[in-house]
Amino acid sequence: MLGTRGLAQALPVSACLLLAACGSETPPMELIDPETNDTRTASDTVVVAVEIIPSALTLTSLGRVERFDAVAWSATGAQIERTFTWTSSDEDVAVIVRPGEVQAVSNGSTTITAMTGGLAGTSVVTVESTLRADWTVRTSVWVNGSIAVAEDGTIYLPVPDGTLSAITPDGDVAWVYSTDQAFHSAPAIGEDGTIYVASQEGTLNALTAEGDEVWTFETGGTVFSSPAIGADGTIFIGNRDGWLHAIHPNGEARWAIQVEGDIFFSSPAVAEDGTIYVGSTDDLLYAVDSGGNELWSFETGGEVHSSPAIALDGTVYFGSDDGTLYAVDPGGVEVWRFPTGDEIRSSPAIGADGTIYIGSGDGLFYAVNPDGTEKWNFCCGGIFHSSPIVGADGTIYIGGFDGSFYALNGNGELQWSFPTANIIFSSPAIGIDGAVYFASYDSVFYSISELHEPKEGFVEAPWPAFGGDR
Repeated sequence: MLGTRGLAQALPVSACLLLAACGSETPPMELIDPETNDTRTASDTVVVAVEIIPSALTLTSLGRVERFDAVAWSATGAQIERTFTWTSSDEDVAVIVRPGEVQAVSNGSTTITAMTGGLAGTSVVTVESTLRADWTVRTSVWVNGSIAVAEDGTIYLPVPDGTLSAITPDGDVAWVYSTDQAFHSAPAIGEDGTIYVASQEGTLNALTAEGDEVWTFETGGTVFSSPAIGADGTIFIGNRDGWLHAIHPNGEARWAIQVEGDIFFSSPAVAEDGTIYVGSTDDLLYAVDSGGNELWSFETGGEVHSSPAIALDGTVYFGSDDGTLYAVDPGGVEVWRFPTGDEIRSSPAIGADGTIYIGSGDGLFYAVNPDGTEKWNFCCGGIFHSSPIVGADGTIYIGGFDGSFYALNGNGELQWSFPTANIIFSSPAIGIDGAVYFASYDSVFYSISELHEPKEGFVEAPWPAFGGDR
């Protein structure tokens, strides 16, 4: 026959409490807590209330993640260690990203619940985001090409419908250049203000700052990559037939070299010594001198669609479809490699302290130290093909395939996000006043500056954006 202690251990907690209540002279029974295995008295073991701290909170930034604490209380006012199940009554307003962490999704109100032992605590979360686009420009089709910003603040937006629009910092369309070709790549802007934009059909077009065509150059193959400009004004552009062209500012051919694979999405990067680096679908990164001679090639385990970025010491960073970020010295020797979980189509940006930022197809955005070690990573709901930019205050901006545009601080913490109605493929740009511009597959071009005081655009860094700098 079980004694009182044995009976208490054999029965559920609720039954033990009934036994303890049978006589007022009976001392509190010792119980084995079923979750912690601690020996406690009945009054300290049973959860009588659950509280969420804070009990109410207003979030004013979409994408912001806030931490909530849940506390289970006993009848004697003691806290009891428990595991909680977290839910949101309206996940269109806020979602549980991890136990106790709530992320704002859209404006509205929702009840956050933490439950344990059949009891629940609640907190009311209100999302009142003040983040709005300053202005938008609707395009006729989705946009996958990246944006360029001139020194006077004019924004150049390429669209696959064959138009290149010049947009003022106030959101007014100054002029539109129209062709029967499709633009999928970012324009490049010369020191004299000439705009160079390449078409899918293989034509490189040179335009004045007023939108008048100066000349066109036929590359002889489909172009999805963006042009780059050397220190002497030479324009470099690759095409899908594997040709890398060097073109004089007057539109005349300077030289051309053909590689084994296709130069598809990878755009040329020009080093201070004039060396041109470009990736190819033959799994190689090529280095070509300013005279059009191949210096070396570096082999990876997959196609190279990522555009290279060049550090102050000449180190070249680029990603590969083998899921690896590579660091290669100017002589073509590997310095280090950093593995991610999937292909890398994003192109690197380099911050003021040398940190390399790059997105991956594994749904993570990475910050990598100059020695090749991981600094941090940021996870969202979609893959990253967009390339990042780094603002004057060190904020990193990136668009995701989940349709959200993200702003992160230097520690990888989300500052805010802005939802669009479709994926974000193209890379963003920063205006001369610190406004951030980006385009989505929802056929809308956005400008956001509400959360920014006027700044000088990019951070002082070796390669703060796709293509290097403005």
